[in-house]
Amino acid sequence: MPPAAFFDLDRTLLPGASGPALSAALRECGVLSGEPVPGEALLFGLFDLIGETRPSMLLARQGVRFSKGWDAAAVSRAGELAASRLVSQIQPYARQEMAKHRREGRKIVIATTSPDDLVRPLGAALG
Repeated sequence: MPPAAFFDLDRTLLPGASGPALSAALRECGVLSGEPVPGEALLFGLFDLIGETRPSMLLARQGVRFSKGWDAAAVSRAGELAASRLVSQIQPYARQEMAKHRREGRKIVIATTSPDDLVRPLGAALG
């Protein structure tokens, strides 16, 4: 098996949470409707401050239930839209580290609990 280098998305590759960009893209692509859920910005801010916790992981698991029935094509479009915004937010040191690992023959893996359809376009944009 070839060696790999793993990079966490939120608070490592990105300076904070990817959630705000992903949520905005889902709204713009018609997957989510209306305004952000009350307290959403507070939750993202808390995540930026202290990272993932057991309660936040529980909320994320419960949130998956709401994605049932989403239009897969619209979710993919949201992933592309989010990637176009997030790619410019990748930490400069992360780009250097990824390039170093590539030169040394390692595959790059983005570790995240975010859905694959939303994150795969960012991975493609980062090579």
